[in-house]
Parts: sequence; structure tokens; C-alpha cells
Amino acid sequence: MAVKDALEAAGFACEYGAVTMKAENENQLTGDEAQRMQKLIDALDSLDDVQEVFTNVVMDDE
Repeated sequence: MAVKDALEAAGFACEYGAVTMKAENENQLTGDEAQRMQKLIDALDSLDDVQEVFTNVVMDDE
């Protein structure tokens, strides 16, 4: 947030600024494993009590 504040103080307009979570290690999934993981993520995301779903999985766009 300090970088965002410094850029705005220098006269730059910021469209988006937030702290995000990024995994240090990523796991690549393809095929059936990727489809099953996407179903799990979708199921978790559809729960009313869940605000956000984070994962360290990288899936192909297939």
C-alpha cells in the first residue's frame, strides 16, 4: 500500500491497489486432475460462508 500511496502522491492515478496472496510454490494440474480441482473450487466458491478461495494450483485452459 506504501507504493500505491507514493504513486498517488506523485500524481499518478491508481485504478486498482490491493494486497494479494500469491503462493511461493505452484502445482501444475492437467486433464482429469485439473477438472476435479476446478469442481472443488467451484463447490467451495458457491458456499454462502466462503468469501474467497485461494489455491496454489495452475491449470491449463483446456
